[in-house]
Amino acid sequence: FLWDGGTGVNATVQLANASVVDLLQIAGQQQKLPITGTIAINAKTSGSLENLSGDGRITLTKGVAYGEPYDSAAANLSIHGKDFEASQVVLSLHGAHISGNGGYDLDSKHLHGHIQGDNLVLSKFQTFAKAKPNADGTLTLVADANGTMEQPGLKASAKLTGVSVDGKAIGELSADIDRKS
Repeated sequence: FLWDGGTGVNATVQLANASVVDLLQIAGQQQKLPITGTIAINAKTSGSLENLSGDGRITLTKGVAYGEPYDSAAANLSIHGKDFEASQVVLSLHGAHISGNGGYDLDSKHLHGHIQGDNLVLSKFQTFAKAKPNADGTLTLVADANGTMEQPGLKASAKLTGVSVDGKAIGELSADIDRKS
């Protein structure tokens, strides 16, 4: 049997309380993606392989991703032809939330995205703690992209407040990036 772009698809995926590790193992990706936790998926798609249309929601809970524990991660996902979108993306970890949205069009190679995080206490992050910087601070960031991978049209703002080194307060840092091309 030959699969081509005109092959019709009508699929529904419903998965509740599955192990991320088991799912990655079934997909042959366990060694490539260091993620644990519980996953739920509810998705539908239809159309041809060249022109799919569908949407769904994926939620991960109580796991570790790339060495960092998380409480939950969730996103609404959609595909319309060659355009992929993620909306209402929320990552909850260490008592803080990072939210965003974005998308990518395979034909035009155009991407867009937004990410925002508030009150991210650095010392609560395992990756930061393992580096043993003997420093701390609270990060707030906003970043937007609208362009291509080569020219992402990046605009970002980050502010690190309550910066301390060796237990001594030293102030705050801020940075802005506006890269149109």
